[in-house]
Amino acid sequence: MGISLVLSFQAPWPAHPERYAKKEDMMRIIKRNSWVRYSISVFVLGVILLTGCGKNKRIEGKVQDAFGSPLSDVTVKIEKSAFSAKTDGSGQYSLDYAPGPIKLIFSKKGYTTRELTLNIQQKVHFPAEKMVLYPIPTENGLFYIDIDNKRLVKLDKNGTMKEREGGAKSYYIQPPKNVPTIKAGKSMFIDEVPYRINLATVNKDGLIYKGDFDILGRYDYYNGFLEDEGERVGKEKLWVRTVDLSPGLYAWVQIDEGWEDWIGAIPKKNGSAFIFRVENTGTK
Repeated sequence: MGISLVLSFQAPWPAHPERYAKKEDMMRIIKRNSWVRYSISVFVLGVILLTGCGKNKRIEGKVQDAFGSPLSDVTVKIEKSAFSAKTDGSGQYSLDYAPGPIKLIFSKKGYTTRELTLNIQQKVHFPAEKMVLYPIPTENGLFYIDIDNKRLVKLDKNGTMKEREGGAKSYYIQPPKNVPTIKAGKSMFIDEVPYRINLATVNKDGLIYKGDFDILGRYDYYNGFLEDEGERVGKEKLWVRTVDLSPGLYAWVQIDEGWEDWIGAIPKKNGSAFIFRVENTGTK
């Protein structure tokens, strides 16, 4: 049994022109066909543009430093592959890739390395999240990331935890006359301190922590420790800590890692303290 396919095509002009004797009717037909040709042209142009955009099936993103400035000449490499690129003067990069699990490695001399894990199952244009590389301090210690002046400010060990006489687990520090000053608000610190430290407020008599019973048997408790957001960064394993600070006196305090109170961590007796002041003005 054969199958015949009949295609019908309606001509853009009438089969019997004599039926359209009026000039106005003919003009309407011409205008209608002009609109059809215009629509087809627009459609073809759209297809061409979409095809051209589809060629940019790459991973693209931006890298900046801890101070918010674009970071150029950062090597962006896909682990275990030959795909690699460098950031331009605006911190932008564009990287070809093969679909599947992907680990991007960001590196530049003098900065922490960073990694970004992706899982892209088909070749598409992929806008990656912004990546921040932190400057590596040239010496060990604790540093404040001074964004306004684009520098790292070292905080010296300028205090020692003392145990207050007459009560166990009651610790204080004696702040020196002159301590570094940083600006109030969101604050970031980077460090390679070889022991655990926690941030604490320092009250007017230098008290950091108290956990004991008074002479009447009542539990007398004070804890100046604050919550901070900390993460280990890069293969260098530097700590980057972020905390929102209001005006006052603060200290990064060495913690007794061998013993913890049922309430939480306690300071280490004779441990180190990095004392600083927070004001609404700039860094001093």
